[in-house]
Amino acid sequence: MVRALVTGVSGFVGRHLVEHLQALGDDVTGCDRADGTVDIGDLSSVQAIVNRVRPEVVYHLAGWSDVGGSWAAPVEVFRANAEGTLNVLLACTEAGVERVLAVSSADVYGIVREDELPIGEDAPLRPVTPYAASKVAADYLALQAWLGTGLPVVRARAFNHLGPGQMPRFVAPALAERIARNELDGGTVVPVGNLSARRDFTDVRVSAVGRTR
Repeated sequence: MVRALVTGVSGFVGRHLVEHLQALGDDVTGCDRADGTVDIGDLSSVQAIVNRVRPEVVYHLAGWSDVGGSWAAPVEVFRANAEGTLNVLLACTEAGVERVLAVSSADVYGIVREDELPIGEDAPLRPVTPYAASKVAADYLALQAWLGTGLPVVRARAFNHLGPGQMPRFVAPALAERIARNELDGGTVVPVGNLSARRDFTDVRVSAVGRTR
């Protein structure tokens, strides 16, 4: 049994991860700004939950996830994703947490040329959106925590997730919702965006990260 703390537990991935860890028999505590249990923008708030739970492993999922919305709030998204991650890493270092999983995003790769596909972990980071830039900062803060203080951090650059419970502002549930609406009202057209993009999708139930040890 592993004593685990999951930040961003109310989010899409967080809910599935907690269910997965509990099925493995782990002792899981979740925290989220939505339920008032933590504010990752406040170091003292993060320290309080980490010191109370004393987790062996921390899964850090909390942060800003709306890529498109980040253009309208670049300061807020940077504070949530970069400063929030820094606060989690500092609290974990002070508490002697044995392992931290810092979930980043494939968006950090940004502009990728055709001749660079398929990309690997050593691909250059070329963030386009404020969201992506904030994730690059968080990614390197996690690297610095390992190199500078020895905090065991795993960085995961997740690609597109899909699965039950995902909000319709994401592409797969948005398309599913439009198809279902057509079935109800007899419509024959499904509005879509750019169909030239090629993306990898991972079922959140399969990629629920699992144990980090």
